[in-house]
Amino acid sequence: NYYGAAKLIFSDNPLGLTCGMVCPTSDLCVGSCNLYATEEGPINIGGLQQFATEIFMKMNIRQIVSPEIIKNRNEAHKQPIALLGSGPASISCASFLARLGYTNLTIYEKEEYLGGLSSSEIPQYRLPYNVVDFEIQLAKDLGIKIVTGRQLHRNDLTLEKLKAAGMLNNSCSNCSCSSKTPKLPKLNGRVLVLGAGDTAFDCATSSLRCGAMKVTGFTAIRAVPEEMEAAREEKCEFMPFMSPRKVNMRDGRIVSV
Repeated sequence: NYYGAAKLIFSDNPLGLTCGMVCPTSDLCVGSCNLYATEEGPINIGGLQQFATEIFMKMNIRQIVSPEIIKNRNEAHKQPIALLGSGPASISCASFLARLGYTNLTIYEKEEYLGGLSSSEIPQYRLPYNVVDFEIQLAKDLGIKIVTGRQLHRNDLTLEKLKAAGMLNNSCSNCSCSSKTPKLPKLNGRVLVLGAGDTAFDCATSSLRCGAMKVTGFTAIRAVPEEMEAAREEKCEFMPFMSPRKVNMRDGRIVSV
């Protein structure tokens, strides 16, 4: 029952697919699984969540507000509500408010793309833009309006202006997610990554995709196991428990460590 599974997931988490893909489950739910110490190992909770929600995405089913909620709406539900930024927090908050019956919700985003850090910082091979766009579309299905190119600023949006109902009308119903950087930077030769947390692993695997021939990471590895495994599969080289004392540069390039 993929629909039932996805409905349960999205009911508690409007960004269920995103979390299934990038959430560090080994530090959270998987790490607390009762089967963690068994020979078979813990349940792959993130993988199961991703699988169910990806199947649901292919079903092209629109999200709706419960008929019972619609029936019991009153004047208070027409109160304008503004949210600043179109990142995960705003999308999630707006979705829950819409499910509670609020009908005048507007998200203001200063950039021309949507999704916040999900779009601008997480590599696309880990979190594709179509996934971010899908979850934003689920929010739009509930009547949530999104306006891009607007920010909280004395020359743009102010708290006084947001209190005026007239400032909560114009919406951008066809906004789509796009890459903040249209073209990836070109790398060549060897790349050195200092540190070995989750962000360092993103840098390492992204460097390979940008053309680096070899990537080396330093210091004690703190990243979650799934990040480490993904980097190993892509042939990244690691030197654990070593910290560079000096990086020698010549003509803007690293020549030795």
